[in-house]
Amino acid sequence: MLTGLLEAHERAERDLVFRTWSVGVGDAGDLHTDPDTYREVFDGIDSERLVVSTKYVAGDFYSFLPVNPTLEIPGARRIVEFQSRREYEGMGVLPNDLTAVHAEALRDVVAANPDVTGVWTWTQDGGPWRAGPMALYLVRGWWPLYDLNTYGIGRLAVDPSTPAEDITGDWIRSTVAMDHLTQQRVADAMTQSRTAITKGLYIGPYATHEVRTLGLEPPPMMWIFEWDVPAGDTATWSVLHAVIGDEVDEAVFEGREAVATARSMLSSVRSTVPGAWHVAQAHEQAVAALEYQLNLFELLEAYRTAQLRHLEWVSTGDEAASDVAARARDRYRAARDEHLERYGEDVDLPAYNTVAADASIERESRDGLIATAASVLLGLVVGWLLLGAAASLTRWRTGLLGLARHHWIGVTRPWAVRPDRSPAALAVVPALVVVATQVLWTWGMAPVHWALAATAWLSFLLVLALLTDRRSRRRWSAAVGGAALVRSAVCLFALREHGPTGYWYAFWTDTSSRTIYIVLAVIAGGWVVAAAGFAARRAGAVLLAVGVALLILAGAVAALGLEEFLTLWNDQMGLLPWTLSRTLGLTTHLGIPPELPLYVLALGGVLALAGIVRTRMSAPPH
Repeated sequence: MLTGLLEAHERAERDLVFRTWSVGVGDAGDLHTDPDTYREVFDGIDSERLVVSTKYVAGDFYSFLPVNPTLEIPGARRIVEFQSRREYEGMGVLPNDLTAVHAEALRDVVAANPDVTGVWTWTQDGGPWRAGPMALYLVRGWWPLYDLNTYGIGRLAVDPSTPAEDITGDWIRSTVAMDHLTQQRVADAMTQSRTAITKGLYIGPYATHEVRTLGLEPPPMMWIFEWDVPAGDTATWSVLHAVIGDEVDEAVFEGREAVATARSMLSSVRSTVPGAWHVAQAHEQAVAALEYQLNLFELLEAYRTAQLRHLEWVSTGDEAASDVAARARDRYRAARDEHLERYGEDVDLPAYNTVAADASIERESRDGLIATAASVLLGLVVGWLLLGAAASLTRWRTGLLGLARHHWIGVTRPWAVRPDRSPAALAVVPALVVVATQVLWTWGMAPVHWALAATAWLSFLLVLALLTDRRSRRRWSAAVGGAALVRSAVCLFALREHGPTGYWYAFWTDTSSRTIYIVLAVIAGGWVVAAAGFAARRAGAVLLAVGVALLILAGAVAALGLEEFLTLWNDQMGLLPWTLSRTLGLTTHLGIPPELPLYVLALGGVLALAGIVRTRMSAPPH
């Protein structure tokens, strides 16, 4: 592509500006940040007309990222990209003086590479369109907040050695006020702006690490997604907490520091006289922006405290941390209500999207109760099976002990079970346990998952019932019931200490626990089907029942659409970032083949066909 385009540009005597910005997809997905990939692409291309444009950081425009290493590679002429209105840092509505940051980076790059010939900055665009404040550079909104960064880049392009404080001071004099006291107080606020941003919108003990997860490189912010959605999923917060480790106190304290800094900035600017400003209305707009920042940081501080302290309880069992988390959740709800009431309809200072955070706060408030309920239910299941074991030794056949005995024999020796109870009686206890386990595992908040599980169970059991006689139905009801109790017990054991959040925290951060659980869950789930086959003595019927269940499930998902189904399921379960399906999409992001429902349909069809063939072959001759 480059070779062909450059030939045309050379003939026309025009420059070709090629941006190396890439998002991780394909062989050149890391072109933006990987020096080896950069050399592989550009080595051998020698043209006076080629200009390569690259963001100055090793990633998108976040804080805490190092200078882009590819900018040190000589060869083609280079342009260094900056951003005046950072979408991930308030998208221009929060004070954010980047002059010193840009100056240091530009000086480093120019010193390292003599082929750097220019800079450019995003003055207006960036981020998902219409996802942020409806400000337009030079037209509406208080655009001077990010005009400072545009002005700064212009000055640095002329002379990268210009002191940052001189640039900011000149901008304040020309844009804000000529009054010395006003200049000083505005300068004080702008000097604190980077501290407010880096502590209020980032979690330092995480942001200072380079993290790899799910084959990706999560950004240093991570807990707030494009650009105004605080994350509420277990994957994000589990990884965050695992990386933060013993620095939870520091991470929580940073949030409080950000609130204090925002309050100090507001006090400095509010104390100035509107008439001393070049434009009196600008004083009002500046105070409004700083009030917004303080309100937002109070909301985010309560949220980060609630999340991190709750996960501290999950990982250590510290009840004091749980109490702090509970109080922080109450503060979060109050701050959220105030934030949404004040800024929910404001297009200049828009409220953050708290839908994912709200769901997470509600889920985590239930963990303690769910852990207790799971412990009680696990004790009842184990007790029921032990009673069954004891009854099997005494050959007790009546009452509840008789039912427990049938379940015990059904799960341990399904080929030997001979119950004298109706299938309905044998199904009551396992059905209640299975339903209760699924409700507990999903925090009682995932009807899509319940519908999926119910459809799988009902279709499997219904087909099996239609293909077997009454005696056989009694046998496999006992076997499936006993095996289902064991499968539920595996899940309940994982929920017993810290509820579903503890379950998922271990799943995302502890490889050993995850592997052991998956192996046990698969074995227990497989034994449900195997026990049904042994007890029913009709392998064809079981194969057909499993095949039909898969056909119904895969057909429903295919009809809805895999991406749409996963989005709905994930929204209710809160496992992966809420924004994934709304940006790249879950299937694209995780590399899930869109044809997956078709593969499952094919598998279901094969099993169903095998079941039909096996059933016809084993049918007695007329």
